[in-house]
Amino acid sequence: MAEQVQSLELKLAGAEKLNDKLKIVSNELVQADSQCLRLMRELKNTKEELIKSDLQRENHEAVILDLQCEIESLKLEITALEQRYVEDERLGQQLAEEKTRTDECFVTLQIQLKEKQHVISCLEDENTVLRERMILFHEHANQSPNDVKLDKYLRYYSKTQMLLPGDLDEALVQSTWKHVRGVVACTAYYASVCAMHVLRRLGMGIFQHCLPSSGNVAPSIAKQTATSQDEIVKDEIEMMAKQIHESGLLVKQLKEELKEVKLKANEEAEDLTQEMAELRYQFTVMLEEESKRRAFVEEASIRRVEDLELQVQNEQERSATAMRRFQEVNELAKKQSTEISKLQRALEVNKGNDEKKEVYGIGAMGQRGNDENIEMQGK
Repeated sequence: MAEQVQSLELKLAGAEKLNDKLKIVSNELVQADSQCLRLMRELKNTKEELIKSDLQRENHEAVILDLQCEIESLKLEITALEQRYVEDERLGQQLAEEKTRTDECFVTLQIQLKEKQHVISCLEDENTVLRERMILFHEHANQSPNDVKLDKYLRYYSKTQMLLPGDLDEALVQSTWKHVRGVVACTAYYASVCAMHVLRRLGMGIFQHCLPSSGNVAPSIAKQTATSQDEIVKDEIEMMAKQIHESGLLVKQLKEELKEVKLKANEEAEDLTQEMAELRYQFTVMLEEESKRRAFVEEASIRRVEDLELQVQNEQERSATAMRRFQEVNELAKKQSTEISKLQRALEVNKGNDEKKEVYGIGAMGQRGNDENIEMQGK
């Protein structure tokens, strides 16, 4: 009996230990449930973070596409600028060719100016000569009575080949000869012939003491015919004076036109030079600004792409870490669920054993009581 009581006490102690262990296991189960809930919340948060990271990745991809579109647009702008550069170069070549043509035109105008200046100088020389001749003519235009008388004889003879009645005296011939030596005019053939016939009719002795030693009388007498052509010469002189005046006006007009053309050519050359300088400066400034803008945009795009790549890499690392954490949580949950199931089975087994032991203990205690009653009755 004592052994049975002792065994029952041991069993009761074991049952108490099992109860304590069951409490501990139940507490652990509660903790495991709370931890499982916490892990489920973390898993949910991780899923939300994954969704957010996917959205951010999509946003980053959209930004990358926008940047690629911007880069393509920049390439198109660069192509347009290159085309504009080619057009500006072509325009510069055209301006250079136009400047060359302008220079050639300016040189041609200078040559024409020199030629016209030469023509002007020639006209001025002719004008001077004509003025001198006109002055000489006016100096000898006033004829003496003897000259008029001799001119009358010569005109009559040139028409009729006959002399007027009456003879020329020696004083008339001498005074006429002195005046004829100073007269300058053109020589006419008929005047020479007329003079020779007059000399033959008048006699050579009258002129011997006043003629030159060479005896060349015909040219000297021919000069006298200029006085017989006063009206024609005066008309010609008036026409020449008009021509000289017109030539002077034309020379002045040509000089003014040449000055205007020269000034205009100089102004056009200066304008072209200034325009070329301005175009070169503007084109240089535009190229510098565009190169700076291009470098800045490329640098900003590269930095933006690097930042986006870094963010995508970080998001991928976070996603991988979250997935690993999720897998670990799932494995831990599976392990804990297996342990809980094992503990539950062990508790069920322990409960069955305890119930059996209690039944056996109650039966043994009843048997012991019966035995004691029998012994008491036997005594």
